[in-house]
Amino acid sequence: MKQYKLYFDNYFTTLRLQIELCKLGIYSVGTVRMNRLPDLIMKDAKTLQQEGYGSMDYRIVQIDGVSLCATRWNDNNVVNCLSTLYSCAPTDIVKRWSSSEKKHIQVDRPNVIKAYNQFMGGVDLVDMLVSLYIINVRSNKYYNKIIFHLIDPSIINGWLFYRRHSLLKPRVPPPPAQRGRPAIRHQSQEVNASKRRRTESFSTF
Repeated sequence: MKQYKLYFDNYFTTLRLQIELCKLGIYSVGTVRMNRLPDLIMKDAKTLQQEGYGSMDYRIVQIDGVSLCATRWNDNNVVNCLSTLYSCAPTDIVKRWSSSEKKHIQVDRPNVIKAYNQFMGGVDLVDMLVSLYIINVRSNKYYNKIIFHLIDPSIINGWLFYRRHSLLKPRVPPPPAQRGRPAIRHQSQEVNASKRRRTESFSTF
């Protein structure tokens, strides 16, 4: 109940997951596969594409006391979002290249899509880093793939935390560079040392 907000991709997004998270005070936004919303009647992808860039359809439903907003938006492809945090309003304007008009056009974008694009970068970064150094295990046992997949992001997250921690460490500035000819610097050091000796000897009387 600390008002956490989670963003995840369509591999994880389900109705039941978002409902249970919301009951715990955790709001969530995620892209969703339409076959995971079987009872929700919305415009199909072909209809939205015929309506052009920026066309959208949405439904707001309430299940077990939790309000969810399902949104379909036509960008370069049709994007499906499920959210317990944002709805479509307010919309903003984004630019997209129109291949038919051969120019950039202004397109309405739902608020839920804007928020998802803004905060989804961390998951995309981890996915990209994992793909660079993935642990490739050939096994017919499904749980081995799950185990090593959990190891991959754990290593990546540890490395990211190490980098962040090392950047926060205080750095001692290097000593200032000494200027002047070496002979003059050596002579001034001898003068300073002789002054200290005279002061020490004078203080003993």
